[in-house]
Amino acid sequence: MPSLPNFGDLARWGTAVVDELSELPDTLGNVRTILARLPDQLTALVAALEKTTDALDRALPELTRALAAVNERIDHVERLASQLAADLTRTAASLERILPEVSGAVAAMDTRLQNLDTTISELGQVVFGVLDVIPGARRMLKRTVPPT
Repeated sequence: MPSLPNFGDLARWGTAVVDELSELPDTLGNVRTILARLPDQLTALVAALEKTTDALDRALPELTRALAAVNERIDHVERLASQLAADLTRTAASLERILPEVSGAVAAMDTRLQNLDTTISELGQVVFGVLDVIPGARRMLKRTVPPT
């Protein structure tokens, strides 16, 4: 069962009601001032909304054209990327096919270079052997070699 308010509670409530009633004329004056300004503010708000709507009406077609152009460019880049991927796949396959041939050619060149190196070394030994047999040939060669 709810308890009945005591006298102190009633006095505080009465004081609060009297305080609110004493502020009522100021509150009503503020409400009148606000209500008097409300039509001008609503008119300004409507004008701002109309300007915004007009700006959007002007901007949306241009934005639509720009988005269409961007979409076309994206499609073009996507086609180029697909073509590039296909070309890279073909190139990789071609490289895989010729890699054994290139590897064989490099091995053959390496063997030939080793043979050439051996041949040049042997030729050098032969030349020095011939020079050693000819009396005075080394001295003659030393005089004709320009100084470094």
